[in-house]
Amino acid sequence: MKNLFLIVFLLLAFSCSKSQIKIPADNQDSEIWATISYNFSSGPVSPQYQYSYSVVITSDKNCSFLYVYSGEFNYTKEFSVEEESFNELKNLLKESKILDIEMTSDPTHPLGGPMRYVSIVFKQSDPNLDQPPRVITAPYYPAEEYKAGLDKLYDFIESLIPEGAKKEAEAKRDEYLKNKK
Repeated sequence: MKNLFLIVFLLLAFSCSKSQIKIPADNQDSEIWATISYNFSSGPVSPQYQYSYSVVITSDKNCSFLYVYSGEFNYTKEFSVEEESFNELKNLLKESKILDIEMTSDPTHPLGGPMRYVSIVFKQSDPNLDQPPRVITAPYYPAEEYKAGLDKLYDFIESLIPEGAKKEAEAKRDEYLKNKK
């Protein structure tokens, strides 16, 4: 009976030790992220000015930039991240604390305006499980204590977008609008 109690205790202790998600610098942990998705939206503005874009980064350093305008126009640019930038991204994820705690929203957030957030999807440890993967999503308007770390992460992800990709997307959007009239 004592052995059974000890086995149950050890199983509970082992399962609780994995409840905190971490992304180690060397990717040796059993729970590894599959994708990071950074999302920007211009917010509730007049339709001609409304747009959004996302940057999706996979754990194998492949990325895509998707610019969406008015739900009709899409522009995509594929690229990859250099090893040094990839390591910096992992460090900023840790510094932001998004992996360690459940972030709360700022109850006094402004109405309207641009919104940014990030979602992290983790790889399934057992692909035979019939359940969705674990996802962590930052709030649109995080509480004050999280803003600086998340802004630093968001700004870095934005810096990964290839130079000129946003301008090219905006130029193609303008051309699209001109031809639509």
